[in-house]
Amino acid sequence: MSIIDLKSNILEAKKIILNIKTLSQQLKYSTPKDRGLIISNIKSSFSRLNMINGAIPEIVKGISAVKKLESSSNVVSAPKKNIVNFKYTSLNSGNSSMVSLKKDDKNKFLKELSLSEVSLRKITGSSSGVIKPNFFAVISTKLFGGIANSFAGSFSDLKKDLQDSNSRFLLPTYLSIALFSTLLSFLLGVLSLAIVYFTGLSWISFIWIPFFLLIIVPIGFYLMPSFDKSSLNKEVANELPFAVIYMAAIAGSNIEPTKIFRIISESSEYKYVGLEMKKIISQVEIYGYDLVTALKNVAKLTVNRRLAELLNGMATNISSGSSLKNFLEKKSEGLLMDYKLDRNKYNEVAGTFMDIYISVLITAPIILVMLVVIMDLTSLKLGNLSTDSLLFISIAMVAIVNIIFLVFLQIKQPKV
Repeated sequence: MSIIDLKSNILEAKKIILNIKTLSQQLKYSTPKDRGLIISNIKSSFSRLNMINGAIPEIVKGISAVKKLESSSNVVSAPKKNIVNFKYTSLNSGNSSMVSLKKDDKNKFLKELSLSEVSLRKITGSSSGVIKPNFFAVISTKLFGGIANSFAGSFSDLKKDLQDSNSRFLLPTYLSIALFSTLLSFLLGVLSLAIVYFTGLSWISFIWIPFFLLIIVPIGFYLMPSFDKSSLNKEVANELPFAVIYMAAIAGSNIEPTKIFRIISESSEYKYVGLEMKKIISQVEIYGYDLVTALKNVAKLTVNRRLAELLNGMATNISSGSSLKNFLEKKSEGLLMDYKLDRNKYNEVAGTFMDIYISVLITAPIILVMLVVIMDLTSLKLGNLSTDSLLFISIAMVAIVNIIFLVFLQIKQPKV
């Protein structure tokens, strides 16, 4: 039965590895409360994986091919003195599995399994034991996954934008969602057209709606990761000076450097910088990198240039054994100065646009209204447009330009 034992262990190891992979992906987007539970679950899974792998050499020793191949059974099992086979049932999924372990590891394995399942129930908030994926993404992948995979290689720039924006979706999944959303939008446009037709209105005037949606939705999906990336870059830049000041204060207590990143990642005040710090913690605690390597790896991936410089500088500082507190204090001064310069630059831009606003949207409408009044009194007309039509167009243009100004200022405005 040793071949069966070996196969059972390999299948169990494969299942644990898939679970670790799923948890690692969830870790990136987890809340501070769930993050500790996920890390605990991953550590427990690694412990069980080591026990399973540790039993494999003993199982292999029990496999013998000494006897002649006289029947369909070409292997026989040597006695297994140190290996015990047992079957367990998962409390979360209800599935049963067979595993072979060293006798000393059986109780440890069951204990780690129990801890893992308890923490998993806390993470999911239910007894299902499964971290539920996005339902819309699942449906999209089932319908368009094959098509998306076939041309995903043509969207390398979109893939990089998704990675830089900390998107939870891989490129093929994102493309599947985009295709499914485009199809739904087109069908919604056709449905709207049908409703217009049955209400007796002129449906020809609205025939452009489905085709407009067919074009605008894919364009929106293509541009969205780029906007998210730009927004993330801005948010990190706004939080970074104050996060570094906080890090310098923490470093003054001679705390272990990894704990500095953990404290920042768990702080609600530095939401976006905290996401980048979570990557460092993940690389150290899950993937086993040393802190210097983790800092350099995250510096290559982060979207913000100043944060990348900070992480590379910290890696060099830690490697050389210099004072981390002094480094962070000097770095915070420079970042705070850059932040003040950015604020001053925005104030200058806002002042310039205020002058333009006064000229275009206050003075010009007053002059235009006076002209309309004069045209009305003198019965003058501008082509086929009446004075009422001209006044309506003027008011509409003023409203539209106001909206454009507000959107532009909102985009340019730095966070307080």
